Amino acid sequence: MMKKNYKKIILLSVVFIFFLVVGYLFPYTNDDWAWASHIGANRFENFFENYNGRYLGNLLVLLLTRHRILRALVIAVFLTLITNFVSKIIDKKNITILLIVSLLMVLLPQPLFRQAIAWTSGFTNYVPPILFTIIWIYLTKNLLDDKKVDISKWWILPTLLLGICTCLFMEHVTIYIVCLSIVSLIYCFIKKIKINPNQISFLIGNIAGAFIMFQNEAYHHVLKGDDFYREVPKDGLILQSIKRYFYTIYDNLIMNNTLILIIITICLVFLFYKFIYKNKEVKHMKIAISSLGIIIFYSIYSLIAEFFPNWEIFELIFKAAEGLLTAIYFVALVVFIFFLPKKDLKKKLYFFLGSIILMTGPLLVVSPVTPRCFYPMYILWIIFTILLVNECF
Repeated sequence: MMKKNYKKIILLSVVFIFFLVVGYLFPYTNDDWAWASHIGANRFENFFENYNGRYLGNLLVLLLTRHRILRALVIAVFLTLITNFVSKIIDKKNITILLIVSLLMVLLPQPLFRQAIAWTSGFTNYVPPILFTIIWIYLTKNLLDDKKVDISKWWILPTLLLGICTCLFMEHVTIYIVCLSIVSLIYCFIKKIKINPNQISFLIGNIAGAFIMFQNEAYHHVLKGDDFYREVPKDGLILQSIKRYFYTIYDNLIMNNTLILIIITICLVFLFYKFIYKNKEVKHMKIAISSLGIIIFYSIYSLIAEFFPNWEIFELIFKAAEGLLTAIYFVALVVFIFFLPKKDLKKKLYFFLGSIILMTGPLLVVSPVTPRCFYPMYILWIIFTILLVNECF
């Protein structure tokens, strides 16, 4: 046990030092300079009126753009905590799990690294809310095993504050966490699981936080169509959503995550051989094999596209083909998981796939959408991946 703890401390220390160096060495960029100037001060004086309701994210970026060493420390602490809590969601105390999580945290896709880690304004809006979300998922992970949540009643105030804080950074994470809190209570009611008071306090915090966020006049302007930056299309919503999927979402959500795709594929091939191929009683074997074939092909294609990014001569044709292939891959993943024999594992895998879809949904109807918007989903993909890795050990 001491040896495992020693290795864990070393791994987390490496992650901390890596992001500490990154946070200190990377220069401020884009609107970091605006936040650090009188523009940021003016926004604060009006308390971000008609700007957005990301109040905690805005306050954090005001602070970090003025203190370089503090920025490095905050980046390192937040990302190390995410690494730790993601690995702790898996009950099995295996140092390999932490190692894989650490690698995936460090070797994330370049657009994500550039916009969500190296860019201070991107970091402050997208990293803190997913940390708070992961902490809540960790605290309530018993629900995934149909067990009651085991949190002391003395934590009601902290969970209330956690619920409020989670909702004051990024809109699509706010929508997700409110939905998650409501669904978890409904699930407890259906399964006759005793509801922990902290679940209620967290939901109250979520509702309060969401109300605080969306009462900002900026969102009224977005809905009316007179916002200078963001918009929700009033006409042709379905067509606009389809275009956004093909132009922005499919690659940032799935295809660019090459390392994750490779690990998922290796795990599924192993699980196929272990649980499905040897089981002659499995019905619809051809469907399982076809789904796995699509998964393998897509991961190989993603790997090739990673090494040869300029081969897409006819961009529109390639985007259409890749977008369709990505949708087929996701369906194949859902189908293949159905053939896995362990119900608890399937439930957890479907939960995180559903969470990824729910968190992505708002991005279909709001613009602009940039790679940094997908950092929270990337963290959920990591959890999905290590669930599979854990099953292979």
